[in-house]
Amino acid sequence: MKRLIVLGFFWCLLFYANGQQSYEYNKVVTHGDTITYLRSEMTPITGTVFKMHDNENLEYEKPYVNGKLEGILKIYFDNKQLSREENYVNNKLEGIKREWSNENQLLIIDYYKNGLLEGLQKHFYFNWQLSFIANYVNGEKQGEFKSYYENGQLKYIANYVNDNWDGEVKWFYQNGQLETI
Repeated sequence: MKRLIVLGFFWCLLFYANGQQSYEYNKVVTHGDTITYLRSEMTPITGTVFKMHDNENLEYEKPYVNGKLEGILKIYFDNKQLSREENYVNNKLEGIKREWSNENQLLIIDYYKNGLLEGLQKHFYFNWQLSFIANYVNGEKQGEFKSYYENGQLKYIANYVNDNWDGEVKWFYQNGQLETI
């Protein structure tokens, strides 16, 4: 416990030296999932909120400006590997969001605009094979959606309009042959 306090102290010094304030997660509170305040003063925070794993490695760091998420949020596994990285502008996801496995394998690439999925999304299996690829517009699937088996073979192709299947869906067997009905 003493090591955790000392580590937290040095973490605070690091951010203070860089001109940023840092706060332990238990020193802040978020109301209505919108504004984050310093508990002791109930003032919106500007700086970085952090939390440590039980093993004293960094669990996450969340950047705030005037109580709103602003900048790159990073979440780590307890082995120090990056788990997730996402960018925020004015409390909303903006730009690329990536997630990794504990073995540092990229699993998810999503793009956001104003808090909604936007553009090409790619998700992967643990064996590096593509799980699916889809396009989003304003948070809804739009256009071609391809899903794959874990062996890399195409599972199905569908077209989406306003987040709903539109038209024929082509299904495939794991060997790649088109299913017939």
